[in-house]
Amino acid sequence: MSKNRKEKEKIIKSFANDFRKAKILVFTDYFGIRANELNQLRRTLKENGCKYQVIKKTFLEKILEKDGKAEVEAKKLPGGLGVIFGFEDEVSGPKIALKFSKKEENFKIQGAIWHDRYLTDKDVLALAQSPSKEELIASLLMVIKNPVYRLNYALKNNLEKFVFILKGLTEKSS
Repeated sequence: MSKNRKEKEKIIKSFANDFRKAKILVFTDYFGIRANELNQLRRTLKENGCKYQVIKKTFLEKILEKDGKAEVEAKKLPGGLGVIFGFEDEVSGPKIALKFSKKEENFKIQGAIWHDRYLTDKDVLALAQSPSKEELIASLLMVIKNPVYRLNYALKNNLEKFVFILKGLTEKSS
C-alpha cells in the first residue's frame, strides 16, 4: 500500500532524529536474510545500545541531504538497505554486524558514516576488529597498575630483607 506524502515525511523525520543521535551509522545489505534472523539481530543490537532499521534508499538520500552528512550515494548501494544506528558507542554496532555477517553469508556490511565521514566496508571491518572502549580502559589500567604493583613488591621485599639483616645483627651482638 502506498504511503501519502505526510506519512513519508513523518518517517523521514523519525529517521533523521535517529541519524542525529547516532555516533555511527552502518549500512548493510539484508537481502536473503529471514525475518527471524533479522529480529534476532535487532534484539542483540538493542541490548548493546544500537538499533537496526530497514530504510528506503531515497529516504536515506533525503535525510543525508538535509543534515549535510557525508556524501553517500544510497542508490548505488546494492541490495536492500538496512542501517545500524550506534547510539552508545562507535564500535559495538560494527562488531555485532561483523559477527552476524560471519553467521549469515547474505548479510553484507557496505559502509558507514562516522564523524561525518564515509567509511568503506573495509574501514568498518577494521573498526569492528578494534578493541571496545571498556577493553581499552582495562588495558590502560593494567599499564598504569603494573609499575605501581612492581614498586610495592620491590619495596616490600627489600624491607623484609632489611628486617632479616637487622635481626641477624642483633642476634650476633647478643
